[in-house]
Amino acid sequence: MRRAEFKHAKAPDKSLITGSRYVLLKNPDKLSDSQQHRLDDLLAANQNLNAIYSLKEQLQNLWDNPHGFAGMTHPLDQWCALATPG
Repeated sequence: MRRAEFKHAKAPDKSLITGSRYVLLKNPDKLSDSQQHRLDDLLAANQNLNAIYSLKEQLQNLWDNPHGFAGMTHPLDQWCALATPG
């Protein structure tokens, strides 16, 4: 998604997206202040990346808070419904 957004972005937004891969992938608690500021700017400027980042964080929270297999089914189904386009 990051690459697709870069291809369609105008020059000012391209500079925000350039080099953002690891900022988007890194766990929020591991970000430095400058990385957090950069991430905030990027997500504020790009609605699609913001939505994808939000889904990534929600999925990470599912895995970080295990409920066992039975307890994970419903939350994972809900996440899949959110992540499915259309």
